[in-house]
This record gives sequence, C-alpha cells and structure tokens, in this order.
Amino acid sequence: MNVFIGGDVWPLELGDGELARNLGLSQKPDLCLFTLDACLPAGPPREGHAHFPFPPEALEGFKLGETNVAVTASNHLGDFGPEGFRATLRELELRHFLTVGSGDTLAAAQRPLAMNTPAGRIGVLAFAETVQRVAAVPATATSPGVNPWDEQAALAAVREARRGFDAVWVILHWGEEFVRYPDPTQRAAAHALVEAGASLVVASHTHVPLGFEQVGDATIFYGLGNFLYGGYQIPQAYRYQWHPMGQVGLVVEGSWNGRWTWRPRAIAHDRWGVPHAMADVERYCPDLGAQLPWDPRAYARRFPWLRRKERLEHITQRLAYMSADERLYRLGRLLGRANP
Repeated sequence: MNVFIGGDVWPLELGDGELARNLGLSQKPDLCLFTLDACLPAGPPREGHAHFPFPPEALEGFKLGETNVAVTASNHLGDFGPEGFRATLRELELRHFLTVGSGDTLAAAQRPLAMNTPAGRIGVLAFAETVQRVAAVPATATSPGVNPWDEQAALAAVREARRGFDAVWVILHWGEEFVRYPDPTQRAAAHALVEAGASLVVASHTHVPLGFEQVGDATIFYGLGNFLYGGYQIPQAYRYQWHPMGQVGLVVEGSWNGRWTWRPRAIAHDRWGVPHAMADVERYCPDLGAQLPWDPRAYARRFPWLRRKERLEHITQRLAYMSADERLYRLGRLLGRANP
C-alpha cells in the first residue's frame, strides 16, 4: 500500500495529469491526503481575513490517489461563513472526496475517518487551532466548523480510536506562520499524541516546511508547508507575493510492507504556486529529533532564540521580495496615508 500526503492547498485549475507529472508520480498512490485551506465563495466573506475562494472544478486536479481525502480542519474553510462551509463539504462529497476534521456540528467534526486498507483499519483524526494565530472557526452543537484543537480532548480521542483501529493518524492545522520549529508546547503535544497511540502525526498552516522526528515506531512531521498556493490579494488591497521561505514545501510518501515507512520529498513552487519535485530534502526536512534537545526544559530555553532567528529571516525576505503594490501600500502607511 502506498500513501501520498500533501500540505495546504488552495485549489487552482490545472491541466489533466499536470500535478502528477510535476511531482514525478508514475502511478496513482492507493491513498492521497491533503489539507484544504480554502473555501467555496457561497456566503459573505469573513471580515478582517484574507479570503481563498476557488472554483469547484479545481478539485479534480487533486485526485492523485485511488482514494482521496481532503482534510478540512483549516482556518480558511471559514472564509465565507456557514454557507461556505456547507457548500465546500457538499462539493467534496459530490466529487467523491472523503473528508475529516470539520462538519455541520461539533459531533460530526470530531468523527474520525475510518478506512479499511490492506495495511489494516486506519483511523484519521484532524484538528485545527481556533486561537488567534490560526483562528479557525470551531464547530458547535448547532453550527458548522472545524474540530477545535484541545490537547486533552485530542489525547482522549486518540486513545478511543486506538481501541477500534490498527493505526491512528493525526492531522493538525496549528503553529506560528513562518517559524520552522515547533514551539515547546507543540512538540510536547505531538509526543503526547504518540504516547496516546498515534503512529503518524502530520501538521500544516505555517506556510513553511518544518522537520520531522521519529519517536519509537511513530513519525511526526511538524509542518509540510504549502502543497499548492498562489500569491493572493489581502483585504488591504495589495498582492501578497511569496518569498523564498514560502516557495518550498514537503510532501510525504508512505509505504506499507508489514510496517509503515515514511519518506519526505521536497517541492518547489513556481510563480503560480504550483509544486514541482526537487532535491535536497534534508535541507527542508531536517531530523529535529537529532538536532534539538530531548529534554523539554532545555528545548523551552532554546526555542526563544530559534524563534527570533526565524522571524528575522522572514522579515528580511519579505522586505526583499514583497510585491510592488505592497511596497506602495506600506510606504503610504509610513507617510501617514491609509490608502496610498
């Protein structure tokens, strides 16, 4: 059994087979998962946020596997309110995607995706942070949204799933954008998910690739970055142009031969945000278990320095690579003009 996992996707219309060719996939994997970080524009846009609408036909380009799973625990699934949520989930179902991580109610959003496979019965759980740095819209008993990340609830869900599945995979939408290291609470939570019974933990949202860590027989990928994501117009009316940190990402290939083996591959995005296979995966997906202190207290002491370094590199690259209309906008703000 072969599995392909991608990070965040804002669907764009692609030519027939274009994505598979770009990624060097000679045949369909048995299973393909990706995180849908966009929404059909079926309702009023959410105020104060960038919006990522897409035409429903664009979903066809992401049917890379025999079975295709859209993880819908993401912040941009809330871009167009409850109407957008429901329309997006309905369209995915009509196009024969399996989904996990959101629903019409909290109970539906919390429900694991169950798959019977040659590798046994696999349960997939997906969660998204609803705090400010991610701000996904949580489902409630009466309204649609995502399965909200709460560590204790997630651990309980993994323990429960482990009783009914041969393997439990956890997909997360969390973290601080453009920081290529998990913060100490994330790292501790990922380890706790493994201890609770998860054999694979995969995260996204940061728009940059992070490393991986092997914990016993389980594998943690702390962030895959973007899978397909173009430049976009933000509410202030300037175009956000990706800089080098955000122009690379990771995909993960898994194979089952009595046990799971997971292999990351690096991808580079062209000017439209479309991925192409590239080499040098060690540069973009380092073994964090070998690089970072195992002692949580030692890592907590080191992390503030790592974060400052990441934020400085991000700011430096943004200044060097921002679009011309964003430069004009920011210059106008510096000169006291709100709408240059």
